[in-house]
Amino acid sequence: MNEPSAYEQLASEYYAQGCNRTCQAFRQGSEVIVRELVNISEYTSVVEVGAGRSFAAPLMEEAGKPLSDLLISDISSGMLEWSQEWSNKGAKLTVCPADTLPLRKRSVSLIISLLGDPYNTPSFWEEVNRVLIPGGHILFTVPAYEWTQAFREGNEAVFTMKDESQVAVPSTVLDFEAQCKLVGNAGLTLRQQRNFTKGELENNLSQKFAQLSDDDPIVNGYLFRKPSRVISLWTRR
Repeated sequence: MNEPSAYEQLASEYYAQGCNRTCQAFRQGSEVIVRELVNISEYTSVVEVGAGRSFAAPLMEEAGKPLSDLLISDISSGMLEWSQEWSNKGAKLTVCPADTLPLRKRSVSLIISLLGDPYNTPSFWEEVNRVLIPGGHILFTVPAYEWTQAFREGNEAVFTMKDESQVAVPSTVLDFEAQCKLVGNAGLTLRQQRNFTKGELENNLSQKFAQLSDDDPIVNGYLFRKPSRVISLWTRR
């Protein structure tokens, strides 16, 4: 799982105005996907993983849901500082890896993971299956697979800071079939899939999208579900 040091370097600039415009566009697309695929009012316990600046908190506040039902987590204390305001309104904040959540088995009805490519690993999805209640969901977004194939090499995302230094963090983005297989191996099933395209952006924030057509995706979003019961292959004779 990810080392926090790289994220501590990114923390001061990641959400700052005018910085990381590509990530701001990814975030915009991810938020649209969450609003379309998830009715937050239907869930009783929510966890936001790798949150940085929480989106679940304002969404729950808007829906009139108590923030005491929300746990906001991140591997980086610096990134989690962007969500500190929500702790004063009842949300719980914790610093932990995405695959080691401080939760009991079958205790969460919804997990939200925006831009979860840094921890898109078997151990994370096994942890998701562990903590979700039967019938629970995870909303998961990543930068679009087609875009990453054009702009990234290997399983890394490289950020250029204001001082021109570069910070690399893990990034695993899979095509649709491989992503569903990874999650399926952990026992979850796909309920809905939604791509956010360049043409949906309110503003074309990044030069890295300049060569894309309006129909090209920039964010892939998935809603996966933990089955409500396990169907045995054995039948009584």
